Amino acid sequence: MSIRNIMWTALPNGLTPSGDHLKLSVLVSPRLETDGAVDGTLIQFSDFLDWPKTVSNLSFTVEFQGGPSSTVKPITEPGYPGLDSAAWTALFSDKTPVHPFGFDDRSGIPVRSFPTKKVFSFLTEQYTIFAVQTPDQKPSLSQLGFVDGGKSLGRLAEIVIDASTQKRLDAQLDELLHGLNYVPANFGRADSDFYQVRVMHQFLSKAEIDPNGPVQARPTFRKQLPKQKPTDIDFHKVVASLSQYAKLMRAMGLAIDLEVPSQGVPPASTMRVVPSLAGPAPMTPWTAYQINLPAKSFLPAPGPESDVADGMLLLTDQATQYDVVELDVDGAAEKAMDFASNLSRIAFGPVENSIDTPQNYGLPSLRSAGFSAARADRAKRLVDVFHGARDKNQNLTQVPPKQVILQAEDVTRGYRIDVWSSLDGQWQSLCARDGTYTFLTKGLTRNFSDEGFVTVATSQSADGTTPDLRLPESLFRWAGWSLSAPRVGRTIGSDSTAQDVQNPPVTDFQLQTAFRVTKGTLPRLRFGALYQFRARAVDLAANSIPHDAVLGDIYNLPPQPLPYLRYEPVVAPAIVLRTPLGPDTTPGESAQTIVIRSNFNTHIAAVSERHIAPPKTTEIMAETHGMLDTPAGPPDKALYTMLTNKDGDFGVDPAHPAQPVPHPEAQLRVPYLPDPFAPGAAFRNLPGTPAGSVWKTPFTKTWPEVLPFRLMLDEGSGPPTFVENAIERVLTVHLSKAETTTVAMSCFLTDDASANPPSMLSTMKIWSWIVGAEPLNLSDLERLALDGGHWMLTPPKQLTFVHAVQQPLLEPQFQHLTAARVLGQTSADLTDEFPISGKSTIKVGMEAHWQEPVDDLADTTNPQPMIRDGSAKPFELPLKPDDVVATIDAAHVSNKHEFHDTKHRNVAYTAVATTRFREYFPTTITDNTDNITRSSVPLTISIPSSARPAAPQPLYVIPAFEWETNAEGAWTVSKRAGGGLRVYLQRPWFSSGEGELLGVVMWGYSPPPHSQFLSYETPDYLKGYVTQWGLDPIWTTDAPPSEAVPLPEHFRKAVKIGTELSLEELSNQPYVPFSVAGHEVAYNLERNLWYCDIAIDPGDSYFPFVRLALARYQPESLPDAHLSRVVLADFVQLMPDRAASITFDPLDPTALQLAVTGLTNRGPGTASMTATVQMQPAGGNGDLAWVPVSVIPLQARTFGGPDTLWSGPITLPAARSSRPFRILIEEFEGFETDVFHNQQTRLVYADILNL
Repeated sequence: MSIRNIMWTALPNGLTPSGDHLKLSVLVSPRLETDGAVDGTLIQFSDFLDWPKTVSNLSFTVEFQGGPSSTVKPITEPGYPGLDSAAWTALFSDKTPVHPFGFDDRSGIPVRSFPTKKVFSFLTEQYTIFAVQTPDQKPSLSQLGFVDGGKSLGRLAEIVIDASTQKRLDAQLDELLHGLNYVPANFGRADSDFYQVRVMHQFLSKAEIDPNGPVQARPTFRKQLPKQKPTDIDFHKVVASLSQYAKLMRAMGLAIDLEVPSQGVPPASTMRVVPSLAGPAPMTPWTAYQINLPAKSFLPAPGPESDVADGMLLLTDQATQYDVVELDVDGAAEKAMDFASNLSRIAFGPVENSIDTPQNYGLPSLRSAGFSAARADRAKRLVDVFHGARDKNQNLTQVPPKQVILQAEDVTRGYRIDVWSSLDGQWQSLCARDGTYTFLTKGLTRNFSDEGFVTVATSQSADGTTPDLRLPESLFRWAGWSLSAPRVGRTIGSDSTAQDVQNPPVTDFQLQTAFRVTKGTLPRLRFGALYQFRARAVDLAANSIPHDAVLGDIYNLPPQPLPYLRYEPVVAPAIVLRTPLGPDTTPGESAQTIVIRSNFNTHIAAVSERHIAPPKTTEIMAETHGMLDTPAGPPDKALYTMLTNKDGDFGVDPAHPAQPVPHPEAQLRVPYLPDPFAPGAAFRNLPGTPAGSVWKTPFTKTWPEVLPFRLMLDEGSGPPTFVENAIERVLTVHLSKAETTTVAMSCFLTDDASANPPSMLSTMKIWSWIVGAEPLNLSDLERLALDGGHWMLTPPKQLTFVHAVQQPLLEPQFQHLTAARVLGQTSADLTDEFPISGKSTIKVGMEAHWQEPVDDLADTTNPQPMIRDGSAKPFELPLKPDDVVATIDAAHVSNKHEFHDTKHRNVAYTAVATTRFREYFPTTITDNTDNITRSSVPLTISIPSSARPAAPQPLYVIPAFEWETNAEGAWTVSKRAGGGLRVYLQRPWFSSGEGELLGVVMWGYSPPPHSQFLSYETPDYLKGYVTQWGLDPIWTTDAPPSEAVPLPEHFRKAVKIGTELSLEELSNQPYVPFSVAGHEVAYNLERNLWYCDIAIDPGDSYFPFVRLALARYQPESLPDAHLSRVVLADFVQLMPDRAASITFDPLDPTALQLAVTGLTNRGPGTASMTATVQMQPAGGNGDLAWVPVSVIPLQARTFGGPDTLWSGPITLPAARSSRPFRILIEEFEGFETDVFHNQQTRLVYADILNL
């Protein structure tokens, strides 16, 4: 059996104008129980098939405890509709679904919120600190509190929510929610306050982990959330939803207005209404009321802890319970947490710093969000409401029912918000609206003008995966529009396109509503204006006191009018290209990098220009600045055309998506609404201005037609110039060659109260915080802010001015380039210091070129010794822009030239300076490095060998002669130079590099007296290491010019004499100096051997013996690395000089005179010399064709010296021109071979003179 239960709630609603009747409303709350407690339809409840008709037939008994009762009929209040059966039946029918009524008990549901006031106070404190302490530069990590042991100014590190902090906070919050169902506003610290903000904005539905997701995404791949379904709607829910429409409730009979006589009614008591409707006993709770006849007030009475009194939200203890903010607190808190988290990652890891990691960090910018009124512990109040509703429902439904008394807070559904503005000095409702109600099933439309209201709005997951409710502490937020009607205009549809606002019904109850702001009721939200708010309580029948009621200031929020100020910083001016940028024409250049190009010896080809335009703003911001207002107040409709015309931009360059389209015009026009707080551009430290100075260039004309100006970068020096005429406005900046400077460009501000807009600086919220902090340097901060130098108020863009030079300004030139090595080192350490232009030179590279002889037996492709070209780029010296000297040493660069061996080389070094501005020139230039570098004059220096050469490998030593034929007067002389030796050596050579010689090692000085040897004798321990010589004992002759050992001067072909040298073999002995006569070696291609010709001067000694001590000798070596180990050659004798001279008789062609001179011995043997005339017969050819004709002994003569002259006349058998003749000269020495005085001869000299 179905049961029609209805609760009838009496709601006091004032007095009639005459004051003799009390006005009240009755809220009808159906609680229908279907047959069998299963889903039914409205057909089971006939009274509700046409409820307005049912109500029209009812009368109501109004009972006052302690006072009279009155039975009255429903009335229609002026301005309200009468009962409307057509509307009811258009919405409900006998098929309307009805679910058995069940009380929605939410007393056990946790309610999440966050302490808005505490979060806002923290943000205000932190932003104020940094605005005052770091006004001209963003704070450092240390100042921000992210350097251990650093001097922290703020507390941002407290809101870093890492994994461990989150785990701790989750446990604490869950414990509170489990025990209290809410988190008290006074709980915790900054981390818990901000973490609650984050939780408030997390997804309500929790997706589950999908173990079958893509392999690469496991184990974190989440299942897709199921598609959400519309809430199941029945008759009870539709009736409840109609409670937000005051007049429609009357038309539907769900709110019934009554009037009863006031006479005899107690001024404060309880009341209830009993309908005449037959059927189950009505549920009629008592409502406490209070009457104030002078004020004509008849309203619900508040309970002992109620915050509703006299029909108003009672704003007691505003300092702790309420706050009015103009900030988007949620967004600011989220950004602050992200900012702090990122700083922590940068300071403490895991983020790795790079070369361009900034050192200073600006706090995230804040956003004005209209006015928001926040109420502390709002979650607690909602939990209390849930518990109170549960208790009252239990009392009403028990059998027999207990008396239930409703207080003002029990019958308050929401609030109507009024605002007072200094613009007009009046209170205006933010909830006035004109509504259109369309019943689509019947094509029925109703139009009602009323007031909406704001009420508690919670959110929870639609799929039940999270049980808690989420409730912001904000009672309302007013951003300049109605709180009960949507802002006019189009919206973004589901397909991301602009669409008209629509509100189609999505259930079977086809009621469509549309609301507009009641004309003339919308107050203006303007920066700089003062505002106060108040909240009128709205009861369950949507009643409230009127918005123009005269009330005390106790209900005003805040107590004193609050200015609406701007949080948004004024962004830097827009930068617009005048000419296109491209890699082939303007490489390295961007909108903010402005480049002119020249060379060290040429002028720039062209200036570089940008348009500087005011930053863009939105229509809402322009309106909030009052820029669209008319003298009468609200904006003029005629401005719509201007707004549409200004809904543009500069376009995007397809080739450079991050840059605007170039605009070649001389005077740029702004296609959008410019920020009214951008009167012009401020440049800090512009080239040509004093350090620290600010150059300001205004945007002229009246908003919104303000004019940009052009910024032109030109070559030169001197202060900037600004030229303005009817055609153009140009700021010209000059920059010298190779100069690069960064200029901070921002918008400057004014604070003129008579300007439009007025008082820019005073309208900035951050500035109000600075003023409120009362810093001692407030006047300095004000000057900085007005000049656009405070980064929180007017954040700058960094413009980089570059005068790029293709090649460095200075050509590098070595001053004292040296190369140093230590023994065994395979590299050389180069050092020098020379002038350089660091501002135009990014690096100096060292280039090396050399030739080195190579004798590589393992090289099968080049089996013979060869000269190989070598080159290297040992290192580069990076330069700083302020460097004026290039210092090559280990402290500034890795100055080693690595050769990978210890050999000596003569290396030609060139210093190559590279332009610092390579990136600003096209590849057609930079591909050839000669175009972007300047090179020094090559300087050749010796790289000494750092290790001893390998020991030579002599094969044999043979006498060698030098022959020379020349004319001396009438004589033709043929000379044989004696004293020569040729040493043949095995390959390879050049073990110590270029210039390696074959050295003849000599004792460096006569030894000191010693008992073991005589003076001028070579000590035994040195005989294996030094060259020795001496007489041939068979001859009587002079001794060599020095005893025991030759001296360096005796080596006529030595190319290098070394002295004071050491031998590795005697490194453990007391120091003994050695000398060496270095001789060049040559290569015999036929023998594939190296050889060395050594010429020794034996003095007047005849055929002396010599034993050479040979070593490789590298003159260009480090100390103790010149000589290899010594190798002794076999004994060999030195041959004497001979000179044969011939002169012809001018009268007799057959006669000639021959003379031979040279050193000989003084016995005991004999020496003889003959001249054989040889003739070549006719037809003869070659040496074998010569035949002897005659042999003439030559006569020897001496003249008291060691030399002998052999001479004699020669007679030819025929004139010398008649046939070929030659003279063969032969010298023989004789010596005894045994004691029996047997003689033996040997040929010691021969020469052939061709006639």
